[in-house]
Amino acid sequence: MDKKGISSTTALPLFVLTLLTASLIGVSAVPISPYIMIVPEKTLDPTLTPGNTYIVSIYTDYTGSDIWSWQFELTFNPAVLQGVTVTNGDLITTIKDPSAVFVSGTFDNTLGQLSLTYAFFDYSTPPAPTTSGPGTLAYVEFTVIGYGSTDLTLVEESGPKLMDPVVPIIDGYMDPDNIGHGYFKNKLTGDADGDGTVNVFDILKVKYHWYPGPPAGAGGYDRDVDCDDDGSINVFDILIVKANWGDSV
Repeated sequence: MDKKGISSTTALPLFVLTLLTASLIGVSAVPISPYIMIVPEKTLDPTLTPGNTYIVSIYTDYTGSDIWSWQFELTFNPAVLQGVTVTNGDLITTIKDPSAVFVSGTFDNTLGQLSLTYAFFDYSTPPAPTTSGPGTLAYVEFTVIGYGSTDLTLVEESGPKLMDPVVPIIDGYMDPDNIGHGYFKNKLTGDADGDGTVNVFDILKVKYHWYPGPPAGAGGYDRDVDCDDDGSINVFDILIVKANWGDSV
Protein backbone atom coordinates (compact mmCIF):
# COMPACT_ATOMS: atom_id res chain seq x y z
CA MET A 1 0.00 0.00 0.00
CA ASP A 2 1.18 3.52 -0.81
CA LYS A 3 2.23 5.05 2.53
CA LYS A 4 1.91 8.58 1.19
CA GLY A 5 -1.78 8.58 2.08
CA ILE A 6 -5.27 7.88 0.78
CA SER A 7 -5.61 8.00 -2.99
CA SER A 8 -7.52 10.87 -4.62
CA THR A 9 -10.27 8.49 -5.78
CA THR A 10 -10.88 7.49 -2.16
CA ALA A 11 -10.53 10.97 -0.70
CA LEU A 12 -13.12 12.60 -2.96
CA PRO A 13 -16.10 10.53 -1.75
CA LEU A 14 -14.98 11.07 1.85
CA PHE A 15 -14.77 14.82 1.21
CA VAL A 16 -18.26 14.93 -0.31
CA LEU A 17 -19.66 12.82 2.56
CA THR A 18 -18.18 15.23 5.07
CA LEU A 19 -19.76 18.20 3.30
CA LEU A 20 -23.11 16.44 3.08
CA THR A 21 -23.05 15.81 6.82
CA ALA A 22 -22.10 19.43 7.48
CA SER A 23 -24.94 20.69 5.31
CA LEU A 24 -27.46 19.17 7.73
CA ILE A 25 -26.23 21.36 10.59
CA GLY A 26 -28.04 24.53 11.54
CA VAL A 27 -31.21 24.17 9.46
CA SER A 28 -33.98 26.32 10.94
CA ALA A 29 -36.93 24.60 12.57
CA VAL A 30 -40.50 25.46 13.49
CA PRO A 31 -40.57 27.05 16.95
CA ILE A 32 -41.80 25.16 19.99
CA SER A 33 -45.56 24.70 20.13
CA PRO A 34 -47.61 26.63 21.10
CA TYR A 35 -46.08 29.41 19.03
CA ILE A 36 -46.55 32.75 17.32
CA MET A 37 -44.80 32.76 13.95
CA ILE A 38 -44.56 34.47 10.59
CA VAL A 39 -46.06 32.52 7.68
CA PRO A 40 -44.46 31.84 5.30
CA GLU A 41 -41.40 31.36 7.45
CA LYS A 42 -39.12 31.60 4.43
CA THR A 43 -39.59 33.11 0.96
CA LEU A 44 -36.91 32.61 -1.71
CA ASP A 45 -38.36 34.00 -4.92
CA PRO A 46 -36.39 36.01 -7.52
CA THR A 47 -39.64 36.79 -9.38
CA LEU A 48 -40.69 39.12 -6.53
CA THR A 49 -39.01 42.09 -8.15
CA PRO A 50 -39.50 45.74 -7.11
CA GLY A 51 -43.12 46.79 -7.44
CA ASN A 52 -44.55 43.44 -6.38
CA THR A 53 -46.71 42.96 -3.29
CA TYR A 54 -45.57 40.60 -0.54
CA ILE A 55 -47.90 39.57 2.31
CA VAL A 56 -47.18 37.58 5.45
CA SER A 57 -49.50 36.44 8.20
CA ILE A 58 -48.78 36.37 11.92
CA TYR A 59 -50.14 33.01 13.04
CA THR A 60 -50.55 30.98 16.21
CA ASP A 61 -51.11 27.24 16.51
CA TYR A 62 -52.45 27.55 20.07
CA THR A 63 -55.65 25.49 20.42
CA GLY A 64 -56.98 26.67 23.77
CA SER A 65 -60.30 28.47 24.22
CA ASP A 66 -59.00 31.16 26.61
CA ILE A 67 -57.52 33.72 24.16
CA TRP A 68 -58.37 37.31 25.15
CA SER A 69 -55.73 39.45 23.38
CA TRP A 70 -52.56 39.47 21.29
CA GLN A 71 -49.78 41.91 20.36
CA PHE A 72 -46.57 42.11 18.29
CA GLU A 73 -44.00 44.45 16.76
CA LEU A 74 -42.05 43.71 13.58
CA THR A 75 -38.76 44.80 12.00
CA PHE A 76 -37.54 44.44 8.39
CA ASN A 77 -34.94 45.76 5.96
CA PRO A 78 -36.41 48.96 4.46
CA ALA A 79 -34.02 48.80 1.51
CA VAL A 80 -35.82 45.64 0.34
CA LEU A 81 -39.39 45.93 1.67
CA GLN A 82 -41.63 48.86 2.51
CA GLY A 83 -44.63 48.41 4.80
CA VAL A 84 -48.05 49.26 3.36
CA THR A 85 -50.93 48.04 5.51
CA VAL A 86 -51.77 45.80 8.46
CA THR A 87 -55.19 44.13 8.59
CA ASN A 88 -56.85 42.09 11.29
CA GLY A 89 -56.81 38.32 11.07
CA ASP A 90 -59.47 35.84 12.12
CA LEU A 91 -58.48 35.26 15.75
CA ILE A 92 -60.06 38.24 17.56
CA THR A 93 -62.89 39.79 15.53
CA THR A 94 -66.25 41.45 16.05
CA ILE A 95 -67.86 38.39 14.47
CA LYS A 96 -66.69 36.41 17.49
CA ASP A 97 -67.65 39.14 19.95
CA PRO A 98 -68.86 42.72 19.24
CA SER A 99 -66.41 44.10 21.84
CA ALA A 100 -63.35 43.16 19.74
CA VAL A 101 -60.86 46.00 19.20
CA PHE A 102 -58.07 45.93 16.59
CA VAL A 103 -55.31 48.57 16.61
CA SER A 104 -52.82 48.61 13.74
CA GLY A 105 -49.33 49.87 14.38
CA THR A 106 -47.63 52.33 12.04
CA PHE A 107 -44.78 51.68 9.64
CA ASP A 108 -41.48 53.52 9.85
CA ASN A 109 -40.12 52.78 6.38
CA THR A 110 -36.89 54.59 7.17
CA LEU A 111 -35.94 52.44 10.16
CA GLY A 112 -37.82 49.33 8.98
CA GLN A 113 -40.24 48.95 11.86
CA LEU A 114 -43.92 48.22 12.44
CA SER A 115 -44.93 49.60 15.83
CA LEU A 116 -47.08 47.79 18.37
CA THR A 117 -50.08 46.12 16.73
CA TYR A 118 -52.69 44.48 18.95
CA ALA A 119 -56.24 43.25 19.40
CA PHE A 120 -58.36 42.45 22.45
CA PHE A 121 -61.90 41.92 23.67
CA ASP A 122 -63.06 44.97 25.62
CA TYR A 123 -65.14 44.40 28.75
CA SER A 124 -65.98 46.21 31.97
CA THR A 125 -67.11 43.36 34.20
CA PRO A 126 -65.98 39.73 34.29
CA PRO A 127 -66.05 37.27 32.73
CA ALA A 128 -63.94 38.46 29.82
CA PRO A 129 -64.90 37.33 26.34
CA THR A 130 -62.45 34.80 24.94
CA THR A 131 -61.95 32.82 21.77
CA SER A 132 -60.21 29.68 20.53
CA GLY A 133 -57.18 29.09 18.36
CA PRO A 134 -55.45 28.30 16.13
CA GLY A 135 -55.75 31.37 13.98
CA THR A 136 -54.21 34.39 12.30
CA LEU A 137 -53.45 37.47 14.38
CA ALA A 138 -52.92 39.83 11.43
CA TYR A 139 -51.81 40.17 7.82
CA VAL A 140 -48.88 42.45 7.01
CA GLU A 141 -48.56 43.79 3.45
CA PHE A 142 -45.30 45.04 1.94
CA THR A 143 -44.21 46.43 -1.39
CA VAL A 144 -40.94 45.05 -2.70
CA ILE A 145 -38.66 48.01 -3.47
CA GLY A 146 -35.18 46.46 -3.63
CA TYR A 147 -33.10 43.47 -4.54
CA GLY A 148 -31.61 41.49 -1.67
CA SER A 149 -32.80 39.88 1.54
CA THR A 150 -34.33 40.72 4.88
CA ASP A 151 -35.14 39.08 8.17
CA LEU A 152 -38.72 39.65 9.32
CA THR A 153 -38.34 39.74 13.07
CA LEU A 154 -41.04 39.62 15.73
CA VAL A 155 -39.39 41.86 18.32
CA GLU A 156 -38.90 39.67 21.37
CA GLU A 157 -37.97 42.53 23.71
CA SER A 158 -41.42 44.11 23.35
CA GLY A 159 -43.04 40.73 23.82
CA PRO A 160 -45.08 39.23 21.02
CA LYS A 161 -47.87 37.92 23.24
CA LEU A 162 -50.97 35.81 23.26
CA MET A 163 -52.95 36.50 26.46
CA ASP A 164 -55.74 35.02 28.48
CA PRO A 165 -57.59 37.56 30.68
CA VAL A 166 -54.85 37.43 33.35
CA VAL A 167 -51.48 36.12 32.18
CA PRO A 168 -49.64 35.46 28.91
CA ILE A 169 -50.25 32.16 27.18
CA ILE A 170 -47.22 32.87 24.95
CA ASP A 171 -44.68 35.57 25.80
CA GLY A 172 -41.89 36.09 23.29
CA TYR A 173 -39.73 37.94 25.82
CA MET A 174 -39.84 35.11 28.37
CA ASP A 175 -40.03 32.23 25.86
CA PRO A 176 -38.22 33.23 22.63
CA ASP A 177 -38.19 29.59 21.45
CA ASN A 178 -41.95 29.90 20.98
CA ILE A 179 -41.52 32.70 18.43
CA GLY A 180 -40.93 32.07 14.72
CA HIS A 181 -39.42 34.81 12.60
CA GLY A 182 -39.49 35.15 8.81
CA TYR A 183 -37.00 35.59 5.98
CA PHE A 184 -37.39 37.06 2.50
CA LYS A 185 -34.89 36.88 -0.36
CA ASN A 186 -35.50 37.86 -3.97
CA LYS A 187 -31.92 37.57 -5.16
CA LEU A 188 -31.28 35.35 -8.17
CA THR A 189 -30.53 31.75 -7.29
CA GLY A 190 -26.75 31.53 -7.06
CA ASP A 191 -26.17 35.28 -6.69
CA ALA A 192 -24.19 35.03 -3.47
CA ASP A 193 -22.77 38.55 -3.55
CA GLY A 194 -26.03 40.25 -4.51
CA ASP A 195 -24.73 42.20 -7.50
CA GLY A 196 -27.46 40.98 -9.86
CA THR A 197 -25.28 38.57 -11.84
CA VAL A 198 -24.22 34.95 -11.24
CA ASN A 199 -20.52 34.62 -12.01
CA VAL A 200 -17.08 33.84 -10.63
CA PHE A 201 -17.40 36.45 -7.89
CA ASP A 202 -20.21 34.42 -6.36
CA ILE A 203 -17.98 31.34 -6.17
CA LEU A 204 -15.32 33.45 -4.46
CA LYS A 205 -17.92 34.74 -2.00
CA VAL A 206 -19.05 31.20 -1.17
CA LYS A 207 -15.46 30.05 -0.64
CA TYR A 208 -14.72 33.02 1.64
CA HIS A 209 -17.77 32.36 3.82
CA TRP A 210 -17.43 28.55 3.87
CA TYR A 211 -19.27 27.33 6.99
CA PRO A 212 -19.05 25.35 9.26
CA GLY A 213 -15.30 25.71 9.71
CA PRO A 214 -14.51 28.94 7.84
CA PRO A 215 -10.82 29.59 7.16
CA ALA A 216 -8.90 31.80 9.54
CA GLY A 217 -9.76 35.45 9.02
CA ALA A 218 -13.02 34.74 7.22
CA GLY A 219 -16.49 35.57 8.48
CA GLY A 220 -18.85 32.97 9.90
CA TYR A 221 -22.18 31.88 8.54
CA ASP A 222 -23.79 34.47 6.24
CA ARG A 223 -27.33 33.59 5.22
CA ASP A 224 -27.16 35.82 2.16
CA VAL A 225 -24.37 33.60 0.80
CA ASP A 226 -26.26 30.37 1.53
CA CYS A 227 -27.61 29.82 -2.01
CA ASP A 228 -29.79 26.81 -1.09
CA ASP A 229 -30.66 28.21 2.37
CA ASP A 230 -29.97 24.91 4.10
CA GLY A 231 -28.04 26.39 7.02
CA SER A 232 -24.57 25.63 5.65
CA ILE A 233 -22.27 27.20 3.07
CA ASN A 234 -20.40 24.52 1.18
CA VAL A 235 -19.84 22.73 -2.13
CA PHE A 236 -23.57 22.50 -2.81
CA ASP A 237 -23.80 26.29 -2.92
CA ILE A 238 -20.97 26.37 -5.48
CA LEU A 239 -22.87 23.81 -7.56
CA ILE A 240 -25.92 26.10 -7.45
CA VAL A 241 -23.79 29.02 -8.64
CA LYS A 242 -22.51 26.90 -11.54
CA ALA A 243 -26.02 25.71 -12.44
CA ASN A 244 -27.23 29.32 -12.74
CA TRP A 245 -24.06 30.73 -14.33
CA GLY A 246 -24.66 33.87 -16.37
CA ASP A 247 -28.13 34.71 -15.04
CA SER A 248 -28.64 38.41 -14.40
CA VAL A 249 -31.36 40.90 -13.58
